[in-house]
Amino acid sequence: MSESANVKKEKLSGSSQGPFSVWQGMTFPMWLRFLAMRPPMDWTQAARIAICTGCNINNSISGLAEKLVYGRSIQNVQIPAPPVFILGHWRSGTTWLHNMLAEDQRFVTPNTYQVLNPHHFLLTESTTTKLTKWLLPATRPMDNMKVSWSAPQEDEMALLNLTLISPYFLLAFQGDRKHYKDFFDLDNLPTADREMWKREFLYFLKKITLKSKGKQLLLKSPSHSYRIPIIQEMFPDAHFINIVRNPYAVYNSSVHLRRKLFVANGLAKPNFVGMEDDMCICYEELFKRYHATRGMVAPNRLIELRYEELEEDPVREMRKIYEHFGWENFGTVEAAINKQLAGLREYKKNEFVMDPVIKRQVYNRFKDVFDRYGYPSDLESEEQPPMPMRKAV
Repeated sequence: MSESANVKKEKLSGSSQGPFSVWQGMTFPMWLRFLAMRPPMDWTQAARIAICTGCNINNSISGLAEKLVYGRSIQNVQIPAPPVFILGHWRSGTTWLHNMLAEDQRFVTPNTYQVLNPHHFLLTESTTTKLTKWLLPATRPMDNMKVSWSAPQEDEMALLNLTLISPYFLLAFQGDRKHYKDFFDLDNLPTADREMWKREFLYFLKKITLKSKGKQLLLKSPSHSYRIPIIQEMFPDAHFINIVRNPYAVYNSSVHLRRKLFVANGLAKPNFVGMEDDMCICYEELFKRYHATRGMVAPNRLIELRYEELEEDPVREMRKIYEHFGWENFGTVEAAINKQLAGLREYKKNEFVMDPVIKRQVYNRFKDVFDRYGYPSDLESEEQPPMPMRKAV
């Protein structure tokens, strides 16, 4: 898809994660393996590459020290209760839902520091977060959500740095889908790689559990929407919450998200060629995969929400979740949720004006999702011209 001619050109330097990028959580040997894959790089990102190299050397040293101190304790951890997984395409409200559920003190969520420093956070978090909090940006690059080291965060960033198996490779290999197309559902991975991914994921979750003294895990990652089968292998009693949003809003916000993250995390000048089409492929495959595998989950362990209904009455929709899963003590978290909602009144969502031609194309491409979830086309005419699009490789 081509962008509308009247979309303002974004200032590429206007979005920042401060000095941080998603590649800083690797060990140094893993960083060298990553560089051997030859991600696009150029001198304009020399500072980012140098910072990553320094951080990754430190991760190797600190990670070894953590294993010496905590290794036996981590191995002995048992996951105490079925984890809860929040699913949904990027920009569908997963972060908001994650933040509200995290108000329930029965849960523990990986936080920003932990997913960016998965090798050594048990050893370093309490000290390093105090020393570096001033380096954090006030808000996320893609929207106006506030940033802190302790904020709930998606575990996919930890998996990226622990395994080099993640769709977030798209942030480095921009426009080159072959480097990450097998990292969504993991079905086509060699058995050894798949088992390594499971092993590292479980090890990371054990560390989170140890840090929290045994609380129930609350996890959010859109990538897990593709992975119900492997999650069921690991956690047969896991609970799932899937949230959907109007496809027009998801398209606009997802393209905006990619543009911002390409700038904030790329190791070369950003490449936006084919970005919209790749986003559409990811969207189509997510819903195809989710609906093909959701039947593996017992109905009492899966609930679906619509973002628009959550926005209309958050407390009502949150209560539905608690009633569906039979969780007790909703009253104890309702006040905390209302307090969080009061703070969100100051939050301003990004606003997008959608070109009519692109709007028709999005409807054609995502018609199955519009129909399945009852979203209207909102088109001036129901006559839809065909649109040739490349298929997923």
